[in-house]
Amino acid sequence: MLKNQAGDIIFTPSDLIRYLSSPFSSWMDRYHLECPGQLEPDTATEDQRLIRDAGDAHEKAVLAQFRDNDIEITEIAGPSFAAAHQATMEALDA
Repeated sequence: MLKNQAGDIIFTPSDLIRYLSSPFSSWMDRYHLECPGQLEPDTATEDQRLIRDAGDAHEKAVLAQFRDNDIEITEIAGPSFAAAHQATMEALDA
């Protein structure tokens, strides 16, 4: 979960999974985003780091498999959320 330059909240796929697992946890994440400094999130556990790292490795492996099979992909990276959003919309239109 993050805020774009206009102040709108952007939800990620991980936010959806968190909400399905624990609406309270999702609410606390949003509260922390909207009221910085009022709460201190728990430090990530070793299990959470392992799961995050496994997810990152899986994503990299899938991208490598796409490249190896000559599947056309577009990777979006921008200097800002607005630039990345614009590039994503252009890629979808293409």
